[in-house]
Amino acid sequence: MLVLMAGPSVSANQSLTVSEGQSTTTTNLFVVTSASDSTAVVDPSTNEVITQIPVGRSPIRIAITPDGQKAYVSNGGDFTLSVIDTVNLDVTHTITVGRSPQELAITPDGGRVFVVHKASGDISVVDTGTDTVINDVAIGGTGARDVAVSSDGLFAYVANSSASMVNAIDTSTYAVTNIVTPAGPRRLLFTPTGARLFVADYDSGFVSVIDTATKTVISNIAVGIKPRGLAITPNGKEVYVTNEGARTVSVINTSTLRVSATLRVGNQPYQVLITPDGAWAYVSNSGAKTLSIINTRTHTVAQNLVVGQGPFFSVVNPAGTELYVSNSQDTTVSVIDLATQTVLQAVEVGPKPFDLSFATSP
Repeated sequence: MLVLMAGPSVSANQSLTVSEGQSTTTTNLFVVTSASDSTAVVDPSTNEVITQIPVGRSPIRIAITPDGQKAYVSNGGDFTLSVIDTVNLDVTHTITVGRSPQELAITPDGGRVFVVHKASGDISVVDTGTDTVINDVAIGGTGARDVAVSSDGLFAYVANSSASMVNAIDTSTYAVTNIVTPAGPRRLLFTPTGARLFVADYDSGFVSVIDTATKTVISNIAVGIKPRGLAITPNGKEVYVTNEGARTVSVINTSTLRVSATLRVGNQPYQVLITPDGAWAYVSNSGAKTLSIINTRTHTVAQNLVVGQGPFFSVVNPAGTELYVSNSQDTTVSVIDLATQTVLQAVEVGPKPFDLSFATSP
């Protein structure tokens, strides 16, 4: 029961309206830990693990619906997706998909999930309303590496590494257009307008540029050995490419489609993340214990920050103040203060943390 005490600020015969139980939002960090078959949930306000949610075998990637209420986890070891209720923090469905599910992408309206398979030539399409597979789209080859849905939701693009092509799937008809690229495409990145798609061709040392209107390759840009990670500056003017085999990062000018700088970083650079203000690029050196921090204005490496073993994926918190990095070869996530570029702490989440994502839900 709510009791109101009269005081100097409450006059006699005054009508008061009191609201109870107003809805609030909750933000949590979800971390897939591959060796423990679970997803850790971290409260970013305290950086403590709230709970561990058991999922399938060898989970690898996670995607959050736009409303923040569901998380989909691909379990590469048992051919399933786990559906997590991000409010109640439990698994509501286990969906059987194809062999070795890997990357997954959710349509902008939150209605469907596209799932690529590392060991089969098809894409599973999951309806998020019923959490059932509604289509398996044949794309050829024996396995794909990445999938990205256009901002208008009209096409899903697949990096079909085994077939050395990008498959453009019409999300209404599921018709497939094949776009040939140099060998082994692995990662996909749209420009802010969606007019172009950059493709890291891991086995060739090129980045392909696809015009999304015509579904044609307009340029193949030579970068370094084994290009893998891609990130674009918020203004869309530069794309950063990690070259895993060369220990370098290539900077591509998106107007000229040429490399404007090549920077030496750490061992086996994997992901690159650019901060929301566009000022800094953080490169996860997966073969070391470091992040290389690049000043995007001067194209220089400002420092190599020591984190955990095998840093892999990273994500910035919704406030834009901290960076969270999964250290895939130990049991921790490193928390980095973006203002001071220092490590605040290491959060114990479980063995082999891999992918991670924030969810904000009612």
